[in-house]
Amino acid sequence: MSFGVVVGAPFYPWYYPPYYYYYPPVVTVPAAPVTYVELGGARPAPSQPASYWYYCEASKTYYPYVKECPAGWMRVVPKAPGG
Repeated sequence: MSFGVVVGAPFYPWYYPPYYYYYPPVVTVPAAPVTYVELGGARPAPSQPASYWYYCEASKTYYPYVKECPAGWMRVVPKAPGG
C-alpha cells in the first residue's frame, strides 16, 4: 500500500464559487442609407453640334449673339475653323 501527500486546496465541486458568464454588450450600428440607381431612359449625347447656324443679314451677326432679326434668319452650314 502507498500513501501520498497533496498540498493545496481539496477539489470539491461545492468548494468553488459558481461561475457566471456575462455576455458582452450589444453594439448596434445604423444602416447606411439606401441609394437607388435608375436604369434605362438615358439619352445618348448628340454626336455633332447643331447642323446649322442662323445668320442675320440686317445686323451681320449670328444667333445667339442677336436674339431677334427683323428681316428673318438665314440658315448657314457651319464651316470648320481655319478652313
